[in-house]
Amino acid sequence: MMDSVLIVDPVLPHLQRALDANSMKSCFQALFDRVYRRANLTVLDCVVELARYRPEKRCRVLYRLRFRDGSGARFEQLFSGILYPLHRAQAQREKSEKAAQETETFFQSVLFWPELCMVLWTFPFDRSMKHLPLVGSEELIKETVEENLDALNLRKGSVCTSAQISQVKYTPGQRCVYGVRVEIRDGSSLFYRDYFLKTYVDGRSRDVYDALRGVDDSWYQGEGGLEIPKTVLHQDSLNCYWQEAWQGESYSKYYEKQNWDAEIPRIARALSALHQAPFQQIGHDDDLGWVGQRAMEGAEELNVYSSSCSSRIDELARRIVESYSRAMPDDGLPTAPIHGAFRMSQLLGQGDRIAITDFDGLTLGDPHQDVAEFMVSLLIQHSRRGLSIREMMGKGRLFKEHYQEQVPWKLNSRRLSWLAASLLLRKVGGAFKGVQQSGMRGVDETLDLVEHQLKSCEA
Repeated sequence: MMDSVLIVDPVLPHLQRALDANSMKSCFQALFDRVYRRANLTVLDCVVELARYRPEKRCRVLYRLRFRDGSGARFEQLFSGILYPLHRAQAQREKSEKAAQETETFFQSVLFWPELCMVLWTFPFDRSMKHLPLVGSEELIKETVEENLDALNLRKGSVCTSAQISQVKYTPGQRCVYGVRVEIRDGSSLFYRDYFLKTYVDGRSRDVYDALRGVDDSWYQGEGGLEIPKTVLHQDSLNCYWQEAWQGESYSKYYEKQNWDAEIPRIARALSALHQAPFQQIGHDDDLGWVGQRAMEGAEELNVYSSSCSSRIDELARRIVESYSRAMPDDGLPTAPIHGAFRMSQLLGQGDRIAITDFDGLTLGDPHQDVAEFMVSLLIQHSRRGLSIREMMGKGRLFKEHYQEQVPWKLNSRRLSWLAASLLLRKVGGAFKGVQQSGMRGVDETLDLVEHQLKSCEA
């Protein structure tokens, strides 16, 4: 059986406390009582939204806190904490003091928390993305709108009178998505436009922007079989692109619904349409060897936490490497525009319409990768949501069958099985790296799935 998910790291002695939301609620209250005494804050709730753990080195944890201030007003605030080894405490204290910036709130942009040996950043301040506060600045957003009326399909002379900004998704040190509703005055009329602003730690935003702008406009309206939220603007200095908001419900909510017979064919049609879309200006990567490498890395991460399973994990990783050449015959399969992370969380639905989002991994590559990614994303829900493995495998087969009906090439079963085995092993290792309790449960069953996929590949 798998070892307990309790992680003990002698170099990071405060790790368990930092990952325990209930414990951290009390810790934050004590911190704010000391540092922000005059604000009279009460911590109502603490949620651990994200964690990235590197054994014996550091752990980054994203917290969402709900507060009540002295006047009775309630609000939320994100904090990104980086937990360091004790011997690095003094150096991190000095770095945090140098990195401090002015803020418009009583929260400091960054402070050192000696009791936990943690550097605590207040969103939107980020040690790697120093431009992040500007991306979410109301004044800068209003100026950007008025300077780009043509790109935003607004009439000359339109004025942006206000901007309502919300944080949608944030991965500290990597990327952030803001939701923005701007109020536009055009003569005597007043109306609203909604956008998503996505910024990165580096200039990768330009690559994504160019790729999405390279597709014919008809695909933004769904004429090609799927819809893509229209990309309208890029801010080079902020590593940020703007997309028109596509109003819909995340398909992640469909896991507990019963109308899969209608949804699975629709998702399969959307992916087949993406794979046949006329994208321009995108890179090329049809070598899937990196998937096996990531599986090896996942195995190494998993072995850090489970000595009892290490021999089985090592054997599965070895078989993945050895079966690569058998799974990758030169069968003339064409390359296609692939998403790179195609799963339910990247899909939006509205009635019988469907849209695909988050094109960070868009490239010309092997379409098997997206098909396998989606099938695996269904399988891992057995532990995360307590769903039946047999049922999720059936949904995966249904998806593959409907996808096959929509494309001119024939899927290679061995290749799909090899990719599924590799992705499963990679994801279970990643769950431990991210200290995701849901993914850390049911590991033995997931390893059984890896074994099952490998047997299909090796047959």
